[in-house]
Amino acid sequence: MLPADDNLIHWLSYNKKLFSFARLIISMEKSRFSVSTFFFVNGVLYATWTARLPELQAFFSMSNAELGTLLFVHALGAVVAMPFIGWLALRFSSKMTTRVSGIVFCLFISLIALSRNLVLVNALFFIIGLAAGSLDVSMNGQAVYVERKKGKPIMSSFHALFSIGMAFGAGLGALFTKFDISLTTNFMIMAALGIIALIVTSPDLVDADPEEKDVDSKKGGGFVLPTKAILPLAIIAFCCMLG
Repeated sequence: MLPADDNLIHWLSYNKKLFSFARLIISMEKSRFSVSTFFFVNGVLYATWTARLPELQAFFSMSNAELGTLLFVHALGAVVAMPFIGWLALRFSSKMTTRVSGIVFCLFISLIALSRNLVLVNALFFIIGLAAGSLDVSMNGQAVYVERKKGKPIMSSFHALFSIGMAFGAGLGALFTKFDISLTTNFMIMAALGIIALIVTSPDLVDADPEEKDVDSKKGGGFVLPTKAILPLAIIAFCCMLG
């Protein structure tokens, strides 16, 4: 066998998982593909700015304490949004809250490096946190709808796409850094691509069935304290958000 043939076989074997993933994407129904896009874009955009955090610190001339405060403000925005976005999804539909929070999240990412004023930057990161927290809750609600329609557990595939998006965004951030592309250009390009992807796929997000809306309405949809069974997971999730 020729060496070239050996290389080809090795390449095909190495990329077997990639081909399987590509087949999965192609075979996805529209609603699953749409929700998957939101998870992926969320991961990409989140990694876009975190990958360039050292440059952001230098750009804003922040001390470590000021950087820590900025990150806390971002997490605080998410924590503030999460208890209320469920009620908004019930009031206006999960499809609407997912679409709006996703686009707002991308839009405000593009504005990060437009001002060096720390007060404005902290306010901006609080809004990004609000949008991120709203998007997290809304798109996971969408994932639940898709999973119910599918009739089998597929939630992990959505979270996997978020992680893949994080890796992809971090890699692109490294490339933007390598070629000395400015923070503003980096964030605006990625935000624009994200907004386009979300607008194109958002019409295929899932509308809750009338029966599900009726059940949710009877339950109230407001803020509910976690049960004893859920409380440990809630504390872990809270610590993750603050971290």
